[in-house]
Amino acid sequence: MRKENFQSPADRDMMALAYNYELSMKSGKSPYMDSDDLADLADWYASKGEHDKAMEVCQYGLRLHPLSTPLLVELAYVYLDEDNVDKAEEITDIVPEQDMVEVQILRAHLLAERDDERGARRILSSIADFEYVRNVVDAAYLYSDMGRPVLGIKLLDGLKEEYGEEEAYLACLADCYLAARRYKEAIDAYNSLIDIDPYSPQYWTALARACFYEGLYSKAIEACDFALVADEEFAEAHQIRSYAFYALGNEEEAMKAFKLARKYAHGDDADGVDQCDIPLDCMVALQKVEEEDWEGGLEGLEQVIEMSPQGSPTLPLLYANAALCLYQLGKKRKAYSYCQKARDIGPKNKEGYLMEGHLLLKDGDFDGAVAQWERAMKLQPDADAWFEIAGNCMEAAEVLYAQYAYEKALDLDPEYAQFGKEIYERLTFIAILLEDKRRFLMYNALCVNPIDLTDLSHPTGFIRNIPDEGDVKMLMRNVRNMLESQF
Repeated sequence: MRKENFQSPADRDMMALAYNYELSMKSGKSPYMDSDDLADLADWYASKGEHDKAMEVCQYGLRLHPLSTPLLVELAYVYLDEDNVDKAEEITDIVPEQDMVEVQILRAHLLAERDDERGARRILSSIADFEYVRNVVDAAYLYSDMGRPVLGIKLLDGLKEEYGEEEAYLACLADCYLAARRYKEAIDAYNSLIDIDPYSPQYWTALARACFYEGLYSKAIEACDFALVADEEFAEAHQIRSYAFYALGNEEEAMKAFKLARKYAHGDDADGVDQCDIPLDCMVALQKVEEEDWEGGLEGLEQVIEMSPQGSPTLPLLYANAALCLYQLGKKRKAYSYCQKARDIGPKNKEGYLMEGHLLLKDGDFDGAVAQWERAMKLQPDADAWFEIAGNCMEAAEVLYAQYAYEKALDLDPEYAQFGKEIYERLTFIAILLEDKRRFLMYNALCVNPIDLTDLSHPTGFIRNIPDEGDVKMLMRNVRNMLESQF
């Protein structure tokens, strides 16, 4: 039973209730609390993963309030959380008010645990009045857990007028959008939640996950950073941040973030992260790709691909990296087939198109590469991807398209240079190559260390890395001519 989304201002009240309860129990007193408060307290403990404490509260409450429906329902969910379905059914059978909506939803949960999805759906569809937003949310999450998030969205949409302003309703709708891979709608919904509670690490991290799946890797990192301001030990935020950094090609920051995710999830010796889309084996394999260990990278990636659930949003990126390994190992046909698999699995994901463009460029098919890149950018416009495309073009001496790609990155994100990408320096260098005075003067002025007439005797930036002395002299001459002609 998913209850994390009932923790905003009310969470502080529950913390106070828990404090008073624990203080009374430690002092040997037996605090009297009504059954609803005790059920809510048990629910709160369960939402934090403290099942032993939730069980204790339920059992204590039932001594005070024998056969209390709220407490028995909560106790059944505690047993469900512990995968003890038989005991949960036994508790459910003694609930006195079997016609209550909460009990019907509980029975639907039990049927779902027994793999009777049809029976669970029949119960949910028979409920005419859910009475409270909490019941609506529980039912929608159950649809999602059964792999039917679209049914959850349909249920929520039908009750929008009644509950649409409630935080729990919006949180459930956002989660269902995410589960249904309707990422743009999920992003909008999570932003609405952040407007309600701007200090929630859960909402910021969920937004980061949706941005990541949409291919907005820089936005995902930004959302994770906000989550970590709220809670620097929030493991899931570190985990998504690591994967987004890797997708941007920054493997060093990716591994740093992943180690923090493991540390805060399980301790320093952990082998993985709870609910982690990228197991450690995958990060190691991707690191090997960066190190150009093509055989080791391919072996690791194929193992992770085999273990990944069907339809996982991370598969396109994994197949794309595996394609690069295959290409470098001389298995070009299979490499291109892996690009196709990446596109088949994620038809709205850019990774397969980007990688095929990269491989086509290596094979000398510039027009084919451009066609794949244009398809990728129509699907998921992304400044980082344009930056990567530009770099590939520079390596292949396709300077004009490199200029175009760098400028597309700036069009999408005018503040892109602030990410330490030296994009103005690269555009300045291209302008020098092309003797494009207008662009040279414009981009050179935007560089952190612009070239001027006083330092032309010392090659700077990209020029410094050119091995041919004759080329360096030619480029420096171009610079001098363009600088002097502005006066």
